[in-house]
Amino acid sequence: METAARTLGLSAALRVPDHLILEGGDVIPFSREGNRALLIGYGRRTQLPTLDFLARELIPWGVDEIIGVELAPWRINLDGCMVPVAEDVVLAHPDSVLSSVRFSVAGQERFDVLGMMLGIGMQIIDVTQDESLFRQACNSLCLGNRRIICYDMTPSALRRLEEAGVEALAVAGSELVKGTGGPRCMSRPIYS
Repeated sequence: METAARTLGLSAALRVPDHLILEGGDVIPFSREGNRALLIGYGRRTQLPTLDFLARELIPWGVDEIIGVELAPWRINLDGCMVPVAEDVVLAHPDSVLSSVRFSVAGQERFDVLGMMLGIGMQIIDVTQDESLFRQACNSLCLGNRRIICYDMTPSALRRLEEAGVEALAVAGSELVKGTGGPRCMSRPIYS
């Protein structure tokens, strides 16, 4: 699907075969220790075979690694349960993450994505299942320079973001959230 290539910010030359599914809300560009990475959630929509395909097509020329995050069966997309909002801060509902796997030039290996984030000094701002599902607490649009757009319905997360030095531009979300998405879902992020 050429739209999947555009979701990744790649040229339309990469075509995901029709039998594979890649959902935009499951793909988050990420950088760690100089590695160009993609965090890709898999489960209800994006499937693990899609990650195998992307690893073969993108590593090493497009990315250095793909970190697959297995989502709980009640979770639709990665951006509903985990979004890095700054180089050292991630909003997450850890119970939504069942396991993770890393694809690199060395092959495929089991991987602890949340442990990795802690290991590189990231602060994980935990949100509850209710906050992540019904208030879209993690589904934030990152603007760069430690600024995000999010909903105003999780005061404790907003306070912890402020304490972490992240400016949260909170918009009224009580009506918007009824569409079961957040600011990231309603946008096309620009990665530079």
